[in-house]
Amino acid sequence: MLVSGASMVALKTLEACLNHGLDCTLVGMNPHVLDFNALPEAAERFERGLVEKGVTLRLGTTIASVRRIDDAQAYQGRKLEVTFANGEVDTFDEISVAHGMKSNLDFVKEGSLEVDRALVVDEFMRTSDPDVYAAGDVAQATELISGQKRIVGIWKNAALQGACAGRTIAAELAGEKSPADCALAGSISTNTIAVNGTLFISAGTMEVTDDRWVEVHEDDKMTVVYVFERTDAGARRLVGFNLTCDEDVEGSKAYDTGAMLTLKIERGCRDR
Repeated sequence: MLVSGASMVALKTLEACLNHGLDCTLVGMNPHVLDFNALPEAAERFERGLVEKGVTLRLGTTIASVRRIDDAQAYQGRKLEVTFANGEVDTFDEISVAHGMKSNLDFVKEGSLEVDRALVVDEFMRTSDPDVYAAGDVAQATELISGQKRIVGIWKNAALQGACAGRTIAAELAGEKSPADCALAGSISTNTIAVNGTLFISAGTMEVTDDRWVEVHEDDKMTVVYVFERTDAGARRLVGFNLTCDEDVEGSKAYDTGAMLTLKIERGCRDR
């Protein structure tokens, strides 16, 4: 099996194939897995876990072409000859493609709603038309660290946004004002994934700028990469982290550390 892509969906596809005893290759255009969620030090440890499980990594390249080769003895009577952008050639039984997602807005009439990468919403999930609400991956709401309108495509965020929209609509239909306590000031990006025992947790931003810096702490089982920025008062504030652990154990130090750091980032954003 060849899995094209290095995102969460691609990695879970890879895990399913490994669990069925397949020889697996992962190809991705970026130098590391987990695309824009992981900093290099955390991604490299995750990659080592994949290699130990027998995965062949072809990173920093893409599929240039695929040619079908008829073979009566092969799976489904054919092989797939893949030429990669770096010129290397290999054959596979199947190819899975997982190249990310984008909001489906084809049904929205042009000019009827404010659209950027998704439907732009306020803190009550209202779009530019006060009678239309949006929540989840189709909504572009405030991201706490940057203060910008961004898509934070995670289940928890979608659930909170949906609840906010529902309460606001209910209040409006009852002739009441939007309840201030249900407004969402914003959210941060969080991700957790494990592939056959190798765990990755992240939260906050991975954007390293002139005002931000990275600190790495590593031991025999775990790598934690911290992203800090300087506050106006001169203190340092945690705005993001990656955690990669060589084992996936519920309730372990890794999960506790991830939960603690995520809470610290959220509190730091709201206290600004």
